Amino acid sequence: MFLENEHLRANLKRLSRQLAESESKGETVHTIDVEEVQIKCNIHFRKLCDLQLRCVQAKSLSNRCTHLYDIQKLKLDRAIAESENLKTSTKRRVFMNEKVEERVRFYYESRFREAYKIHKMKTRMESFKFPTMDNFIQVVQTDKELDRRLGIQSRRMRIAKLSLQRHKKAWARLKQKGSQ
Repeated sequence: MFLENEHLRANLKRLSRQLAESESKGETVHTIDVEEVQIKCNIHFRKLCDLQLRCVQAKSLSNRCTHLYDIQKLKLDRAIAESENLKTSTKRRVFMNEKVEERVRFYYESRFREAYKIHKMKTRMESFKFPTMDNFIQVVQTDKELDRRLGIQSRRMRIAKLSLQRHKKAWARLKQKGSQ
């Protein structure tokens, strides 16, 4: 008889020892007692076999559960890694999307400015009229007059600078004479 349970083995040894001790003391065991003990032994043996079967089933169930747990844990680890990859990918895409939106906004603004400049230029061109010959002559005369006045003003400025320098020198000499 193969017993896996250590407690049951120890119990069997104890009972065997008690039987050997009772035989050594001279106690006689009647056949009815032996049959009764055998019936109890068979009942306990069936219970023991049933418990061993349950234990084997529990071990196999435990092994299956452990295997399923390991598989689920592996799936979870993979899902977590994939989630992290997706998060970084999403962050990169959001960053790139913001950059693209910024560039698009810049191009729309510059396009709007250029369109506004073109519109202003078109309105100027539509309102532009070629000057008549009289206007051209008048503009040329005004330009010559302005050039002449500019020449006069530049000569006056040079004269004013020279006179300012002379006054500064004279003032400096007066200060030196006054301090001596």
